[in-house]
Amino acid sequence: MNNLAPPQGPPLGGMNPGFMEAKTGKQRNFPPPNMSGGEGIRDISRRLRMLEEQYSSIRRNIQVSEQSVIKIGKETKADTAVLHSEISEIKTQIAEIKDELKLIVQELKATAKNEDVMVIEKYVNLWEPIKFCTQKDVENIVRRMINK
Repeated sequence: MNNLAPPQGPPLGGMNPGFMEAKTGKQRNFPPPNMSGGEGIRDISRRLRMLEEQYSSIRRNIQVSEQSVIKIGKETKADTAVLHSEISEIKTQIAEIKDELKLIVQELKATAKNEDVMVIEKYVNLWEPIKFCTQKDVENIVRRMINK
């Protein structure tokens, strides 16, 4: 039996069974059974070469795609590492800002309130410390009085 002969059986829809071409998408039929042996072999050889070329082309495309995926994966991994380091930096900065804000809040709690300052201002105005005299002034006044 000849291994290169087309498959036996009834033709599908009145056509010889065939295959779809990858580039054109058109149906390719097997050679009609009345083709001579030499022509059939040449036709099969030609088809085999076309299939091998298509296979090689697909293989190259797959290799290019794989290389692209690997390259994109490496770039993504590098970008992710950079993002992780930047996020760590930002977290550190946020922690420092929180600590500084806590210190500011503590200092603000320790400062006098507006009402407290107003009370002190009333007492200062009431006492009029500008009219106060120093110890030296009192001693001088006492000496002058004794001398008179």
